[in-house]
Amino acid sequence: MNENEIKRLLGDISRALNFLHSKKIIHKSLKPENVLFDDKGIIKLADFDLIPYIQSNSSTTSHEIKDESKIDVWLLGCIIYELCSLKVQI
Repeated sequence: MNENEIKRLLGDISRALNFLHSKKIIHKSLKPENVLFDDKGIIKLADFDLIPYIQSNSSTTSHEIKDESKIDVWLLGCIIYELCSLKVQI
């Protein structure tokens, strides 16, 4: 992948996570194996087996949801590191 393709991929993943978080869904299992592409090159996040959904009528506050969603940001950072490492090795 060239640099522009990597930037697009990371932007797409970031937008997907923002959408999930806006719906109070935290992925918690983001890794390269769970980022799939359809036949048009659009990403699809997979492995939703263990994803917690915070129900709107629960006692969970938006602050707690924001704290929980930090794991997705950390995992996105891990993917960025992996992609950058691959680019350097090639």
